[in-house]
Amino acid sequence: MKFEFISVHAAKKPAQPDGVNTFPVDYMCRMFQVSRQGYYAWKKRGPSQHDIDDATLSTKIKAIFDCHRGRYGVRRIFHELRRQGITVAYKWVQRLMRALEAGQRASPAAAHDHRAGRRTVVAA
Repeated sequence: MKFEFISVHAAKKPAQPDGVNTFPVDYMCRMFQVSRQGYYAWKKRGPSQHDIDDATLSTKIKAIFDCHRGRYGVRRIFHELRRQGITVAYKWVQRLMRALEAGQRASPAAAHDHRAGRRTVVAA
């Protein structure tokens, strides 16, 4: 997380005309108490296997969700993936769906709350 911040706010060469929110890499590494070598090793490194697996599974989840017109929740998508022979944990699907914001629509009861217009009277 520190390395991501450094990457975003590092001064680019050639220098940007505005120069707003840019700092030298060695200065930020000292402030965050991380090594410059660690930052550059992180920058050179590609995405982790975990990130690659998440991206692959996210596309499959999105495809299943869209195929069923947004009606499948975590449980159904989990079982559909298992039927396809993909070994996956329920909580993994849950985390990725939350990140995709798939299936996050309001319940029909919340959309038609009959008590919304009521007032509460408090005795003084």
